[in-house]
Order: sequence, then structure tokens, then C-alpha cells
Amino acid sequence: WLAGVAGLLVARLAGPRAGTVERVARACFMLLVAYIALMTAGSWRARTLAAAWLDEHGVAWEQLVPNPVAANSFAREVIVVRDDRYAFLRVGLLGGDVGVSAPEVARGDDATRVIAAALARQEHAGLRNWLRLPAYEVYREAGGWRVVVRDMRYARLGRRAPGEADIVVSDADVAAIGPGTADVPRP
Repeated sequence: WLAGVAGLLVARLAGPRAGTVERVARACFMLLVAYIALMTAGSWRARTLAAAWLDEHGVAWEQLVPNPVAANSFAREVIVVRDDRYAFLRVGLLGGDVGVSAPEVARGDDATRVIAAALARQEHAGLRNWLRLPAYEVYREAGGWRVVVRDMRYARLGRRAPGEADIVVSDADVAAIGPGTADVPRP
């Protein structure tokens, strides 16, 4: 990235020459396409390696979500969606090494009426639509509930992150949901 920015800066300082701007734009576009292709191939390889590792270790899984690792294009953190929890694997793309990268996190979607009441609040419509890998913690408080909602792509337990919301609902909010209504969105 730094080399690309430096190249653009040098081209800009050199001033416009006939055809230079067009050549730079084409080169940048080709680099962008190559970057997207390599990132897609890396995610496919990470998913394949993680699936093989999980199958070899007898771990049941529903879905694999590879995420890039900051400042390392040759690794992915794969979020393993299991029946009641998330597991996290670190996958090296070049060597093919796979290992556990973080403790498992319970999905916590067993208190469905309380969670549904929290997500039904109008001010959390954006969060509700944005969640892809949600995990919930439900705490009883005087006269209601506190629901901590995290999207595991961005937030982990113990760290405040953009993928986290703390929602307070009353017993009346939960009662308004009604019995048998409360399915929590699953990935």
C-alpha cells in the first residue's frame, strides 16, 4: 500500500504528461483486480484448510467465515459457527498450518424472548439488519434485562468494539413479544 501511495504521489508531483494519467489509472485498476482475486483465493484456501482440520479433529460445524488478519495478507482467522457456540481458528495460507486462535464463545441465543425484545427496539433496527454472527449475553436486572449483543466478526468478550451493543429491556417489553414469537436470527 505504501509503495502504491508513493507511486501516485511521485506521478502527481511530476505533473501531467500525455498518457501518464491513463497509464497510472490502468495500473491501479489492474492492481486492484489482482488484490481482490488474491484475497478471494486466500479466503477460499483458509476455508478449505479449516474444514479439513475440523473434520480431522471430529469437530462438527455449520459454517466457516474466514476474515483477514490485520497487517498479514498470508493468514486468516476463520470463525467456526457451531450449533451453540463460535470457535476461532488461525490459518496460515502459505504453510497450511491451522490452530485455535481464541477461546470458544457461546452464542447465547437460548433466552430468545428477551433477545427478541431487545432487537425489536426501533433504535436498534440498524444493528438487527447488520448482525451476521451474533452472540448474546443476557443478564437479569431489577425490573428487566440487560442484553449484550456482539457480532463475532468484530467483537470478542472482554473488549469493547464497534460490533457490540448493550441493550436494556423491561419485563413489559419482553411480555409484549408474546410467547412463541421469539426466534433469534441465526447466521
